Amino acid sequence: MISRRDARPFSTGVTMSHFNVLDEKTGRTICYAIDLMREHDEMLLRGFLPVTDQHLWGLRYYDLTAGAVAFQNFHMGPAGPVEVRASFTEIQIRPPLVPHHVTGLFGYWHINEQEEIIIPAMLPNNRAVVILIEGLPSAGRHDVFAWYCRRCHSLLHERKVDIGRVGIPGFWKAEQDAVTEFNGDERLRNCRQCGAAHPLAYTYFECHDTPEMAEARKLW
Repeated sequence: MISRRDARPFSTGVTMSHFNVLDEKTGRTICYAIDLMREHDEMLLRGFLPVTDQHLWGLRYYDLTAGAVAFQNFHMGPAGPVEVRASFTEIQIRPPLVPHHVTGLFGYWHINEQEEIIIPAMLPNNRAVVILIEGLPSAGRHDVFAWYCRRCHSLLHERKVDIGRVGIPGFWKAEQDAVTEFNGDERLRNCRQCGAAHPLAYTYFECHDTPEMAEARKLW
């Protein structure tokens, strides 16, 4: 479990920080200076990186200028999706086992067995970054990629990955496999309860998009 004392938000205008990074190949810990304005560091941490031997760090960037694409964050509640308004001034904690989806960011509902701490930071040029911190995958932890009918909210399909066994690289492979499976079978995308058709899924990384997946990313 992650405690609040582990999360220190950046103040407005501060873009440099230092933290310890666990090298999974050697098992050694190195000190790394992260600059949130540097493109290399943005790409490095977007896909999550071990921080010490207990936590993972990941970054999500937001363009706050007028007319920019607005990411919407949803949790799946008993009656259907509930929008969670983004805050760039307050730390948020997402409880474990809550299905969540961010429009345009990843085209599925992610279910995590660990809680996540979400730390916002304002950057220059009307941008913001959200730092996600969660526990390093431990033995027995599973993550789920799920899809729900957009009309009646029935579960359409889900795929589970033993992330405690395969680690973060295995998570991204399982994500790609789950999206490919869902997109490749119309029977998975058509609701058995109400007949509604679900849009195509897409992965966290835009480089994997087909033209059809890129259109779906704009839709949901």
